[in-house]
Amino acid sequence: MVDYFYTTILSALDYYLPIIRIAKCSTDKPWVTPSFRDLVKSRQRAFLSGDVTRYHRLRNRTQRMAAKLKKKYFVSKVEQLHYSDPGKWWSKTKCILKLDNSNPLANLNYQGSQEKLADKINEFFTSVSAHLPKVNADILANLTDDYSSEFIVDPAEVENRLAKINITKAPGPDNLPSWFLRDFAPYLAQPLSAIFNASIQEGYMPPIWKAAEVVPVPKISRPQSIQNNLRPISLLPCVAKVFESIIGHHLLQILEPSLDSKQFGCRRERSTTHALVAMTHAWLTELDQGGVVRAPFADFKKAFDLENHNILLHKLLNKKVPHCLIKWFFSYLNQRSQRVCIGNNRSAWLSLNGAMPGFLAGSA
Repeated sequence: MVDYFYTTILSALDYYLPIIRIAKCSTDKPWVTPSFRDLVKSRQRAFLSGDVTRYHRLRNRTQRMAAKLKKKYFVSKVEQLHYSDPGKWWSKTKCILKLDNSNPLANLNYQGSQEKLADKINEFFTSVSAHLPKVNADILANLTDDYSSEFIVDPAEVENRLAKINITKAPGPDNLPSWFLRDFAPYLAQPLSAIFNASIQEGYMPPIWKAAEVVPVPKISRPQSIQNNLRPISLLPCVAKVFESIIGHHLLQILEPSLDSKQFGCRRERSTTHALVAMTHAWLTELDQGGVVRAPFADFKKAFDLENHNILLHKLLNKKVPHCLIKWFFSYLNQRSQRVCIGNNRSAWLSLNGAMPGFLAGSA
């Protein structure tokens, strides 16, 4: 079902919306138009031919047109900034200021091609959890088939979640653009809901939906070391994130009664502000009663990267999570893969033993 879905969608996109490559001079100003570029070419031809009169006329036209286009461009962009979100504001500002962040890894102390660098970074990211055990299939031995109608995903719910997709998010390795999922949500909701329901009932997560493209983001402005100065940002397929949000909703409904009342992370209508208020209140109450406050702070190095999946599955079993979801989580966590992307260069796919993807990071 997944293969047929992607074959149909991607072939339709290639047919009706083919990728068109255009040549653009990298030194062009953002306000340059094709008509202005043609006028500059005519001016240069007049200069090279020795036609001084025509050259002067075209030169004056070029100068007037440049001033007009420049003013129109900057006025329109500044006016738009008043109504745009911060992401668009920064993108326009960087375009105007000609800020180039095309290669943030240029300072890495590594000799070799970008492809080899991507392989080297991916090897390090996956090595962090290499010592952890793989997911143990024995967990599935005593599970029963308790799938029921409460886990059926309705097409209306899928359409609602697709319509709320943030189109500024980059797509994952399936290359399905987020704007397409949002704009065509009414047409995609039915087939996707059928796939989601089959996935839950069969306890199987398609490999393409648990494969991640990792973008290495520098922790500092001039990274020097792969081991110390890079953090992985994983890009999963947008469809997979929609599916994860649906499963996460079911999971949190089941776990909510057993969660500590003082847990504020990854819970509805709670935030870090609530955590700070509760903490400050507890401290001040103790001080008012003449007590002493001692606050230890622990920073776990690569905490999510070192998550043992077997422990997580046993915890879900102890929390009385339905067995059909346990089977799904087993497939979701088993044989996850990732590759590192640096510009247009991609590393080979490698498998992960640990790491905590998506919504499970908060629930664990």
